[in-house]
Amino acid sequence: VLLFQSPASFKPTKKNIERVKSFFGKIERENFILVWEVRWEKNWTKEVVRSLFEEIGVNQCVDPFKQECFYCRDIVYYRLHGLGRPMYRYDFSRSELKGLGEKVKSLKKDVYVLFNNFKCYENGIEFKNLLSSSA
Repeated sequence: VLLFQSPASFKPTKKNIERVKSFFGKIERENFILVWEVRWEKNWTKEVVRSLFEEIGVNQCVDPFKQECFYCRDIVYYRLHGLGRPMYRYDFSRSELKGLGEKVKSLKKDVYVLFNNFKCYENGIEFKNLLSSSA
Protein backbone atom coordinates (compact mmCIF):
# COMPACT_ATOMS: atom_id res chain seq x y z
CA VAL A 1 0.00 0.00 0.00
CA LEU A 2 1.36 3.40 -1.00
CA LEU A 3 -0.19 6.40 0.75
CA PHE A 4 -0.10 9.83 -0.85
CA GLN A 5 -1.19 13.02 0.87
CA SER A 6 -1.85 16.42 -0.61
CA PRO A 7 -1.69 19.66 1.38
CA ALA A 8 -4.84 21.37 2.63
CA SER A 9 -4.24 24.11 0.09
CA PHE A 10 -4.62 21.61 -2.77
CA LYS A 11 -8.10 22.25 -4.12
CA PRO A 12 -9.90 20.37 -6.91
CA THR A 13 -9.36 23.04 -9.56
CA LYS A 14 -9.30 22.07 -13.23
CA LYS A 15 -5.50 22.48 -13.33
CA ASN A 16 -4.98 20.39 -10.18
CA ILE A 17 -7.30 17.65 -11.44
CA GLU A 18 -5.24 17.47 -14.64
CA ARG A 19 -2.04 17.26 -12.55
CA VAL A 20 -3.52 14.46 -10.43
CA LYS A 21 -4.54 12.44 -13.49
CA SER A 22 -1.08 12.87 -14.98
CA PHE A 23 0.70 11.99 -11.74
CA PHE A 24 -1.30 8.87 -10.91
CA GLY A 25 -1.28 7.83 -14.56
CA LYS A 26 2.51 7.45 -14.40
CA ILE A 27 2.68 5.24 -11.31
CA GLU A 28 3.38 1.51 -11.72
CA ARG A 29 0.56 -0.33 -9.97
CA GLU A 30 1.33 -3.98 -10.53
CA ASN A 31 2.42 -4.67 -6.95
CA PHE A 32 0.81 -1.75 -5.16
CA ILE A 33 -2.52 -0.50 -3.91
CA LEU A 34 -2.60 3.29 -4.12
CA VAL A 35 -4.27 5.42 -1.45
CA TRP A 36 -4.62 9.21 -1.47
CA GLU A 37 -5.53 11.44 1.45
CA VAL A 38 -6.88 14.78 0.33
CA ARG A 39 -6.78 17.15 3.26
CA TRP A 40 -10.48 17.65 3.74
CA GLU A 41 -11.90 20.83 2.35
CA LYS A 42 -15.47 21.65 1.33
CA ASN A 43 -14.68 21.61 -2.40
CA TRP A 44 -13.77 17.91 -2.22
CA THR A 45 -17.41 16.85 -2.45
CA LYS A 46 -18.66 13.29 -2.59
CA GLU A 47 -19.25 13.64 -6.33
CA VAL A 48 -15.79 15.07 -7.05
CA VAL A 49 -14.04 12.40 -4.97
CA ARG A 50 -16.00 9.44 -6.35
CA SER A 51 -15.61 10.53 -9.94
CA LEU A 52 -11.91 11.40 -9.76
CA PHE A 53 -10.80 8.50 -7.57
CA GLU A 54 -12.66 6.00 -9.73
CA GLU A 55 -11.08 7.45 -12.88
CA ILE A 56 -7.54 7.36 -11.51
CA GLY A 57 -8.00 4.01 -9.72
CA VAL A 58 -6.99 5.17 -6.26
CA ASN A 59 -8.49 4.45 -2.84
CA GLN A 60 -9.49 7.31 -0.58
CA CYS A 61 -7.86 7.67 2.84
CA VAL A 62 -10.05 9.21 5.53
CA ASP A 63 -10.30 9.74 9.25
CA PRO A 64 -13.57 7.90 10.04
CA PHE A 65 -14.17 10.10 13.08
CA LYS A 66 -14.40 13.12 10.77
CA GLN A 67 -15.74 11.97 7.41
CA GLU A 68 -17.03 9.00 5.48
CA CYS A 69 -15.11 7.25 2.76
CA PHE A 70 -16.63 8.19 -0.58
CA TYR A 71 -14.48 5.84 -2.65
CA CYS A 72 -12.83 2.73 -1.24
CA ARG A 73 -12.01 0.67 -4.30
CA ASP A 74 -9.83 -2.20 -3.06
CA ILE A 75 -9.35 -1.52 0.63
CA VAL A 76 -10.40 0.83 3.42
CA TYR A 77 -7.59 3.00 4.76
CA TYR A 78 -8.11 5.02 7.93
CA ARG A 79 -5.62 7.60 9.16
CA LEU A 80 -6.54 8.84 12.63
CA HIS A 81 -5.27 12.22 13.75
CA GLY A 82 -7.44 12.79 16.80
CA LEU A 83 -10.40 14.96 17.65
CA GLY A 84 -10.44 18.58 18.73
CA ARG A 85 -7.44 20.89 18.94
CA PRO A 86 -4.60 20.16 18.98
CA MET A 87 -5.66 16.94 17.31
CA TYR A 88 -2.26 15.22 17.28
CA ARG A 89 -2.13 15.28 21.08
CA TYR A 90 -5.37 13.34 21.22
CA ASP A 91 -5.61 10.08 23.16
CA PHE A 92 -8.47 7.91 21.87
CA SER A 93 -10.74 6.56 24.58
CA ARG A 94 -11.53 2.87 24.93
CA SER A 95 -15.10 3.62 23.92
CA GLU A 96 -13.97 5.38 20.73
CA LEU A 97 -11.66 2.50 19.86
CA LYS A 98 -14.44 -0.03 20.50
CA GLY A 99 -16.75 1.90 18.17
CA LEU A 100 -14.05 1.98 15.52
CA GLY A 101 -13.52 -1.75 15.96
CA GLU A 102 -17.21 -2.42 15.38
CA LYS A 103 -17.10 -0.30 12.22
CA VAL A 104 -13.99 -2.10 10.96
CA LYS A 105 -15.54 -5.52 11.56
CA SER A 106 -18.67 -4.55 9.64
CA LEU A 107 -16.72 -3.72 6.47
CA LYS A 108 -16.38 -6.30 3.73
CA LYS A 109 -12.86 -5.26 2.69
CA ASP A 110 -9.37 -5.33 4.12
CA VAL A 111 -8.97 -2.36 6.47
CA TYR A 112 -5.78 -0.52 7.37
CA VAL A 113 -5.75 1.75 10.42
CA LEU A 114 -2.91 4.20 10.99
CA PHE A 115 -2.80 6.18 14.22
CA ASN A 116 -1.15 9.54 13.50
CA ASN A 117 -1.20 11.08 16.98
CA PHE A 118 1.25 11.34 19.88
CA LYS A 119 -0.33 8.28 21.53
CA CYS A 120 -0.20 6.28 18.28
CA TYR A 121 1.67 3.33 19.77
CA GLU A 122 -0.53 3.03 22.86
CA ASN A 123 -3.76 3.59 20.90
CA GLY A 124 -2.66 1.11 18.22
CA ILE A 125 -1.85 -1.63 20.75
CA GLU A 126 -5.12 -1.08 22.60
CA PHE A 127 -7.06 -1.15 19.32
CA LYS A 128 -5.32 -4.37 18.25
CA ASN A 129 -6.09 -5.96 21.63
CA LEU A 130 -9.75 -4.91 21.41
CA LEU A 131 -10.04 -6.46 17.95
CA SER A 132 -8.33 -9.66 19.11
CA SER A 133 -10.42 -10.04 22.26
CA SER A 134 -13.72 -9.71 20.41
CA ALA A 135 -12.80 -11.93 17.46
